[in-house]
Amino acid sequence: MERYENAYVYGIWFKDQLLYVGSSCCPLYKRKYHHKHRTTCLCEQSLNIHYWIAENVPDMWDNVELRMEEIAKVPCKDKQELRRAEGEHIRRLNPSCNKLIAGRTMKEWYEVNREKVLEGRKNYREANKAKIAEQAKAYYEANKEKRAEQGKAYYEANKEKLSAYQKAYYEANKEKRAEQVKAYCEANKEKINAYLRARYEANKEKINAYKKAWREAQKLKNKTLP
Repeated sequence: MERYENAYVYGIWFKDQLLYVGSSCCPLYKRKYHHKHRTTCLCEQSLNIHYWIAENVPDMWDNVELRMEEIAKVPCKDKQELRRAEGEHIRRLNPSCNKLIAGRTMKEWYEVNREKVLEGRKNYREANKAKIAEQAKAYYEANKEKRAEQGKAYYEANKEKLSAYQKAYYEANKEKRAEQVKAYCEANKEKINAYLRARYEANKEKINAYKKAWREAQKLKNKTLP
């Protein structure tokens, strides 16, 4: 666009300290008036730079040691390109009041702040374990039928693929799995035996009836043999 042909990056200094880097297409004096207004009439649209000047610069924009100057001309085709140019100057000059780097994508921001984000998520989970568990339980209860239907539909649509994956996984891990089962059985021998005894006691009549039926079937089978 034609207006971006006049784009530039500017800086705001107090004494020798670079406070802020910005960009604009309008004349520098108009941009300066905008900053002066947002400093004098602090509001939701006011930035860190405006609050800093209001708190730290005597007489604010009437102070001769507070100055705003053009840093570089950056003719661009659109706002996005101008914002990226501004961001490059922010990275290079490191002004004290720029809270964000202009033109930086969320992906770029995440790459720079990845460790901080992960640490924050970990701390949140640790501090809110009960709350997260309750939310997960409530979500499961509210959506279990829907999730069951989705799971069933996915299984039907991918039956062969899932079967092949399970078979391949089993073949690749059967020795490891056998070792894990053996180790578990050794470590939980008493618990397993207690479970089997309890299961037998709870189903004794059913088991005995099954055995009796099986023996009767075998007798009948032997009688019919030539």
